[in-house]
Amino acid sequence: MERNANAYYDLLAATVELFNERIQQDELTEHDDWSDALHEVVDGQVPHYYHEIFTVMAANGIDHEFDDSGFIPDTKDVSRICQARIYEALYNDVLNDSGIIWWEEPEDEDEEEDCDD
Repeated sequence: MERNANAYYDLLAATVELFNERIQQDELTEHDDWSDALHEVVDGQVPHYYHEIFTVMAANGIDHEFDDSGFIPDTKDVSRICQARIYEALYNDVLNDSGIIWWEEPEDEDEEEDCDD
């Protein structure tokens, strides 16, 4: 089996893309309460199958130490702990990604025409 060093980066890019779609769909600005939307998007992106979980955990870009943001489950199941770590990393990294495109209210076409007169 070959190691996919970019698995986490690919997952992060896909999550940012989905969050951007959600931002546009829900018309979320940087000043809105967008945390629920981000939690839902990230939750849907965390892998469920052992192979996917461990592929992401073995990839470059994800730190193996928890920041203990309250996501650590009370379990000894390694796959659930890894899922929590992936969730925590995705949530934090999506927030820090420069590819986030916040919704902006479209300008009125009437106002643009008035300026041209």
